Amino acid sequence: MRTNRRAKVSVVIPVYGVEKYIERCVRTLFGQTLDDMEFIFVNDCTPDCSIDLLCSVLEEFPQRKEQVRIINQPHNMGAAKAREVGIKAATGEYIIHCDSDDWVDCDMYRQMYEKAKADNLDYVICRSVCYTDGINHTLITDTISDNREQFIEDMLHSKTTVSLWSRLVKAATYQSDRIMIPCGHMMEDRAYSIQIAYFSKSYGYVEGPLYYYFQHGDSVCGRKDEASLVRNFKDAAENMVVIEKFFKREGVYPRYSKALCQAEFVVMGFLMPLLEKSNKYRNMWMNTFPKAVKAIWRSPMIGFSLKVKSFLIYTGICPVIYRLKRIILVWQK
Repeated sequence: MRTNRRAKVSVVIPVYGVEKYIERCVRTLFGQTLDDMEFIFVNDCTPDCSIDLLCSVLEEFPQRKEQVRIINQPHNMGAAKAREVGIKAATGEYIIHCDSDDWVDCDMYRQMYEKAKADNLDYVICRSVCYTDGINHTLITDTISDNREQFIEDMLHSKTTVSLWSRLVKAATYQSDRIMIPCGHMMEDRAYSIQIAYFSKSYGYVEGPLYYYFQHGDSVCGRKDEASLVRNFKDAAENMVVIEKFFKREGVYPRYSKALCQAEFVVMGFLMPLLEKSNKYRNMWMNTFPKAVKAIWRSPMIGFSLKVKSFLIYTGICPVIYRLKRIILVWQK
């Protein structure tokens, strides 16, 4: 039954090419112990039966029908744009994201919402589990600093979680016009999470784990072909620019500039598998983040082997070394 009562939690779920996984996901969403919810599925012009499967499962949960909204994108625009559309459409008190190939604990949103209300928090973080094949898994145990500046720096250093699906955030924060919207798919979670932390006065976390992240080869992050690696690099680079512009706008760039260089080096890593074999993307690697390239040699955060590989890429001899190693391996056999 529809009521005028505001939803406690809005969940934004991008949908594209997930017919293998979406039934598992939506069953755990519709089976939540928290009643007053809103589920916003953003159909990014999925070419498969994902939406049909979603609607089929929804028939099993009649009490959720009035809480479900399906927004159809005019054309495929990527997960980052789908999240943006979902955030703007959300009417709940808090907003959180869920990837449609993952699944959640049935008590996840109740625990997080009640923690937020009990402690008057702007956002709440939960623990998660990473599955690589649906069976074997790893508990993600990131440290969450109580110091906001350190927490932001840890996000840049990849020392703690940046995932949007682990953050229950006040809608007023997400929907503020002070948030600089990420543009590409890769690293958009980092761009959002850093800004959320910056603007929030209070945050906390609940133990768990409550979210189950399914890492597989079909996902954007899992693809390792040349076109995907280059696209991921470009998308991530665009979001690093968003973060840099945000820091400069807020007058805190000097505080985070070194950590930002470290994050940029992580992005440069997307191209390294290609640069081992060819210099085709060497100029892109060197010129996208010139400050990060200069900082490689003196950064204590970058290991010796990565510095050596970076030197080989910088000098253009990495493909030669790669071919020599291949010849030696063949000769040894």
